[in-house]
Amino acid sequence: MIEILNRYTKKELYSSTKEILSEAVIDAVRSGVYLSGAYLCEAYLSGAYLRGAYLSGAYLSGADLSGADLSGADLSGADLRGADLSVAYLRGAYLSGANLSRADLRGADLRGAYLRGATLPEGMSIMQVLGTAHGIVALHTPDGCEVRIGCCECHPLEWWGEHYKAVGRKQAYTAAQINEYGAHLVYVAWWAKHQSKLKAPK
Repeated sequence: MIEILNRYTKKELYSSTKEILSEAVIDAVRSGVYLSGAYLCEAYLSGAYLRGAYLSGAYLSGADLSGADLSGADLSGADLRGADLSVAYLRGAYLSGANLSRADLRGADLRGAYLRGATLPEGMSIMQVLGTAHGIVALHTPDGCEVRIGCCECHPLEWWGEHYKAVGRKQAYTAAQINEYGAHLVYVAWWAKHQSKLKAPK
């Protein structure tokens, strides 16, 4: 039996007959259980379906959430320090006040995510652009700028400069839309260069 407890009060939030924590968490989410403040430190939740989960204030430090579907989840105030969120689906997730320091966000889908007040990994900046066909999310780190357009295409900024027209044709963009996304990428490149200057050592 797995018990999910509140990190502060130790009160039971959910009890499951499952023997694996990830399965218990998924069951709780499916049942609409509020897991606010849940103690899930270093939990293995890779690939878990947690869409719309109520995890505000949850302790998820060091958790493996790689590839997890957290679309629309409430993670406000959650402790995600050092969590693996690589390739996680965070579209529309509410991350206000969340602590994402040292978290791995490479390839994560952050379209429409609410990040106001969130603590980002050191040296990371995020920019979102709402295009006419697909949204654009750019993550800038000291290692470079990664850009996601739509749900599937995530590449370094330099790659986009060479391939955006081909991707646009593949996605059946009009000529006007291809030009639009070219202009968006020019702005993203300017923004990334500006971020690099802001973070350059003095």
